[in-house]
Amino acid sequence: MLFELLAVVIAGVGAAGIAIGLNRLTGRRLPRWVTPVAAGLTMLGVTVFNEYGWYARAQAALPEGTVVVHPVENRAMYRPWTYVWPYVDRFVAQDRANTQALMGSAAIKEVPLYLYDRWTTPKSVMILVNCETGERAEPGETNAKPVWQQVPADDAIVTTACKGGA
Repeated sequence: MLFELLAVVIAGVGAAGIAIGLNRLTGRRLPRWVTPVAAGLTMLGVTVFNEYGWYARAQAALPEGTVVVHPVENRAMYRPWTYVWPYVDRFVAQDRANTQALMGSAAIKEVPLYLYDRWTTPKSVMILVNCETGERAEPGETNAKPVWQQVPADDAIVTTACKGGA
């Protein structure tokens, strides 16, 4: 976050410098408001670029065998352009390489999930998936029975764990 803030400030200062240089080249004919407007628009542009580019950068950095199963798009009133072009600010990724059958049963699998959020460290959770019934459960206490929850037939986590789809 600090590096992004630094990049935004440096871009704004650079744009202001270019505007000042253009003003001198034109014999100081540009209006006085050009320099702060250039800096402000550049800072806004870099911020928007960073917001929209985060998902692609985070997705590209995922380990081999890890797929995104649930991206979450964001819209906000204070960012009116997001109603036209929403951006992804968090997502759930599933580690297919480390998904394994549980207790010798091919039907029940232990699935590692990673929860990515724009401004936080990724979190890791394990869930259980029953491929025969299409249910999911969070593993509870040791030796406790998991509480199975029915999910829609097209649930991306169940589909990826059981059929290898994305």
